[in-house]
Amino acid sequence: MNLKIKDLLQTAQLWPQFVKLSFPVRLAYELSSYSRKIEEELQAIDTARRRLICEAAGVDEGTENVSLDPNSEAGKKCQQDFAAFLETDSDVMPFPKRRMEILDAIENNPRNNPAVEVMAILDIFFGE
Repeated sequence: MNLKIKDLLQTAQLWPQFVKLSFPVRLAYELSSYSRKIEEELQAIDTARRRLICEAAGVDEGTENVSLDPNSEAGKKCQQDFAAFLETDSDVMPFPKRRMEILDAIENNPRNNPAVEVMAILDIFFGE
């Protein structure tokens, strides 16, 4: 089952902090590859968001600095369309390692001292 787009967006600022933790070499390599997939998906999400805004505003796709009044009919439709988009599956699958494997790797390195909010990523990206 793929991750939802809303899950990726909710963790977009936490993921870079998570991957700064120290991991064993092989796991670090796997996380690096996975991070590229996440970054690509976040870029695609941003492109889709911009496309929705341009479409709602009636301007050409790629037009810079487009704004919509959130209370206008077009603004409300854009918000509804984006909310529906957030509920769709992304192209990113959960990471193939189990949550406990990741926790063990983090715990076994004394340099790691992750913030609680960063650890919340585990529930989204890693299986039980």
